[in-house]
Amino acid sequence: MTTRPPRPLYATAMARRRAELDLSQEEVSGVAGLSQSTYSDIENGKKPLIQRPYTEVLGIARGLQWTLIELQQETGLDLGQVAREDTRPPTHPSFKKFIAKMSDEYPELEDPAVQAKLQKMYFFDHRLDNFNAWMKAFELYLALNPKPRAN
Repeated sequence: MTTRPPRPLYATAMARRRAELDLSQEEVSGVAGLSQSTYSDIENGKKPLIQRPYTEVLGIARGLQWTLIELQQETGLDLGQVAREDTRPPTHPSFKKFIAKMSDEYPELEDPAVQAKLQKMYFFDHRLDNFNAWMKAFELYLALNPKPRAN
């Protein structure tokens, strides 16, 4: 009886993240631009992530909704990314206008954690470049993060 070697840390981190997001390998591989079997081989440690082309690594990060720095930190691999002191994404000018106009009506927009989540949406969808687009993103955020009801 042969025993399988343990799954590498990077592969475990990828599988855990995919499970957290409730995504299938097919969904992640589709965003990453890989076949499901190639993604499976990487996630199971059969094909080392560190040996994959940069475009594939970037695609995997996007599929797992991580930045490259987050992928590097979570997997323990050295992907050559250096974290800035402030790792928040740069604030898009239209986002600043959106916050200024809507924060009276939606005080949660002042919360840095909410702003970070909305800006991560921008990282994945660069069409968020105007007020209406930010409003749609915020409505999606509200739908996915309902406020607890007062009893």
